[in-house]
Amino acid sequence: MLIDSTVMAPGDRAEAIREVIWSSVVRVEITHQPDPRLIRTSGAIGRVGPLTVCSVRANATVVRRTPALARDDMEPSVFVGLQVTGSSMVVQDGREAVLRPGDMALYDTTRPYTLLNRDGIHQHYFRIPRAELALPERLLKLVTAVPFGRRDPLADLTATCLRRIARQQARAAASSAHGLEAAGRPGIELLRALVTEAHSLHDYKVSRYFDSG
Repeated sequence: MLIDSTVMAPGDRAEAIREVIWSSVVRVEITHQPDPRLIRTSGAIGRVGPLTVCSVRANATVVRRTPALARDDMEPSVFVGLQVTGSSMVVQDGREAVLRPGDMALYDTTRPYTLLNRDGIHQHYFRIPRAELALPERLLKLVTAVPFGRRDPLADLTATCLRRIARQQARAAASSAHGLEAAGRPGIELLRALVTEAHSLHDYKVSRYFDSG
């Protein structure tokens, strides 16, 4: 599925984008430019195995998964936001993650979150059912709105894999769809390893803190 706001009448853009995102990605409230003629959004949405991949370019927006929407009947899922250009912020669970090119952050659909893109955005978003990650909720809560950057070798490897998946699905022809579907699994496995490593590091730091005390 492709999105291109330039082919829409200005007065229809906000609602059309909302309908596409709600039906294909996640239910969120999106605040666009006050002048509908200035709304610019383009992107591609597709499936790669259990991954839903949404690659988007847009000018300034604020995206909110409100408390009411977080209680909807959507399958509990985790999003990974991978910054391509510019910067943005992910807010969830009392934390704020500022993302720059190459950075990633996770956020959970079962709790409210906010995505701030004041200067516009170019990101790949990956929605993964929590059942596919097979990780405890308490573990996932430790890593929401925490930036994972290129200096971490495992984070860099995970981002590289996810970035390539997003690029390929955006241009995949029907003839290659079956092979691409299997490519989603390595990305999930790498993400599981990344979250597990972050949890282990967190436990180590907590242990060192109490030992030093």
